[in-house]
Amino acid sequence: MCRTSQLTEWFDMRWSHLQKLIYNIWKSELGLQIHCNAYSLSGSASVGRYWITLGKEIIWDVPKDFPEEREKGTYNLCCSEISELIRTYLDTPLDEIKTNNFSNDRWGLIDIFKMADRRIGMRYLKQIKAENIPDPAAKVLRERLKLKDQQEVV
Repeated sequence: MCRTSQLTEWFDMRWSHLQKLIYNIWKSELGLQIHCNAYSLSGSASVGRYWITLGKEIIWDVPKDFPEEREKGTYNLCCSEISELIRTYLDTPLDEIKTNNFSNDRWGLIDIFKMADRRIGMRYLKQIKAENIPDPAAKVLRERLKLKDQQEVV
């Protein structure tokens, strides 16, 4: 039987590895960060949280921005599902990322990842209309396009 501290240590090691892989593909100049935490409640129960910041603004937050996830309660597996979704994205060949609809993404996370992914070129991104993607991804897209414009001026 594992103690809570052992589980937390194991979780932190797994998450930090996944987070590093994410940062390896994200355009670093965006100032985009992803965080994951498990909050212990009484007994052995816990609730997970994922959130993404752009600069100092939290632009995406599970379960806060998704009432259907909050309604599921403390045993909600959405954080594990999000981790699996991230792993799937990272393992998907680049030429398939643009066409894969990632049907298990009910949070709009993959749109954010695509907008931040440095492997995806500006030609593709310029074809995307911000009003056709969820607001958090649109914010990342606008920031990425703004960075490109600033680089062209310099």
